[in-house]
Amino acid sequence: MAKRTKTKRKQKPRKQAVSRRRSQQPVVDVRDWLPTAELLRPVLTLGFLLLLAVAAVRGYSWMMRPDTLPVKHVTVSGEFRYLAPEQLRQVLAERVRGGFFSLDLEQLRKELEALPWVYRVALRRGWPDRLHVAFEEQVPIARWGESAYLNRYGEVFAPPADGVQPQGLPQIVGEPGREKTLIEDFIRYDRVLRETGLMLVKLEEDARQDQHLELGNGMQLVLGRDARDARLMRFARIFSRTLASVAPQIAALDLRYSNGFSVRWNEPEPLSPKRGKKGHV
Repeated sequence: MAKRTKTKRKQKPRKQAVSRRRSQQPVVDVRDWLPTAELLRPVLTLGFLLLLAVAAVRGYSWMMRPDTLPVKHVTVSGEFRYLAPEQLRQVLAERVRGGFFSLDLEQLRKELEALPWVYRVALRRGWPDRLHVAFEEQVPIARWGESAYLNRYGEVFAPPADGVQPQGLPQIVGEPGREKTLIEDFIRYDRVLRETGLMLVKLEEDARQDQHLELGNGMQLVLGRDARDARLMRFARIFSRTLASVAPQIAALDLRYSNGFSVRWNEPEPLSPKRGKKGHV
């Protein structure tokens, strides 16, 4: 009886099943453990910003160090009339201590403008170690009271009494807060009087705003507080016709009359135009 031989037909299904089981097992890929680009992008951006912040802080600290690009050259421009150049140079030598970036220009400007006779200061850095200083002096146009001055902007300033004092300036006296108005009045009155050959040297206003003028020849004019421009114009018209010849003998004129003014004469009294200490024109 012949032996049966095993066929390979029965082993094939077993191999196919093993093959199917192997194909169904998950395949592990290293890339699956790495973060995706969507997650990496914000992380990298944040890291870059942090690096920039650190670099900026360190860079700012370096720039603000006094020994970083120290200022070595200071140039000064401006017209010296009342301010002593040595005083300005001394202040600059004491205050300009620092680097190109660390020097506090605003504080330096305040300190320079606090000097007598300094009105305005402009500071500008010049790369890499220069500082340009442009200053404007106070320009007095009149004395204010006894010890102060008025500049062309109508501002009061008081330089030290032991320093340089301008000479030959007109004087304005008035209440605080009336500076600009009185400067305008002075300029307007002076323009009218100069047409008659007279010069205004003093304008005084009391608390009631009554005004008195003093002229270069010693004559005084009482303007009052109302219609002052009209009164002065009337005086200018009459002065050239009737009073110019006897002007040295006139002490004061009261212009507050509606149709004329009264005259107070110096001693001795003139024979004309009218005898007496007081006259009315």
